[in-house]
Amino acid sequence: MMKESELPTLNGLLCFEATVRHGSMTLAAEDLGITQPLVSQRIRALEDVVGGILIDRSKKPVTPTIEGLKYYNELRGSTSSILRATNNAREDFRETKTKISISAYFGFAFHWIMPRLQRLQQAFPDYLFEIQPTNSLSDLTTAHADILFHFSSKIGKYQFEKMLIPEMVFPVCSPEFAAKYDLKSGQLLSDLRNLPLLHKDVDDSRWLGNAGHKH
Repeated sequence: MMKESELPTLNGLLCFEATVRHGSMTLAAEDLGITQPLVSQRIRALEDVVGGILIDRSKKPVTPTIEGLKYYNELRGSTSSILRATNNAREDFRETKTKISISAYFGFAFHWIMPRLQRLQQAFPDYLFEIQPTNSLSDLTTAHADILFHFSSKIGKYQFEKMLIPEMVFPVCSPEFAAKYDLKSGQLLSDLRNLPLLHKDVDDSRWLGNAGHKH
């Protein structure tokens, strides 16, 4: 009877299967969402378990050895069954959770919400949070989302609205621009009135510095 220490890890088997299927450790890494060195490391650990070389790394694309091809053919159905069963179980659990939709502009969704989504999910395991990113104000306000993150200079427009992050706006420029116009630290905004200015979406009143907010 084999000891646990003599058994291959599922991660190692998946890396080996994906590498043979793609003919590339780099493509296998992209498929699995990990790095190429980690794929290589896990395959070497698998080779240590079986006691021989499974992948011929001497040329591109990489190919399985004779023993590796036999091993791959025996494993292929098993790894697919494991992944399919795991995905089915995950979907079963997802269906039992209450879904909470969150709508926000793309930039805010990907740079602020997404990095915090895992912690949010862990804090409320009985709920499933779904992100609905958009760059359209009309889509955002008609999304019927449970939680809506809205950027605006107008406060108190919606019921249950809460200020989350106040914004500070200040002028910036390149060092070359500062040297050309002899700009120095400590100057007032009034000193910048006659300088060339760049605006974001001039016709969008939500952005500070545009219509109704020019300085």
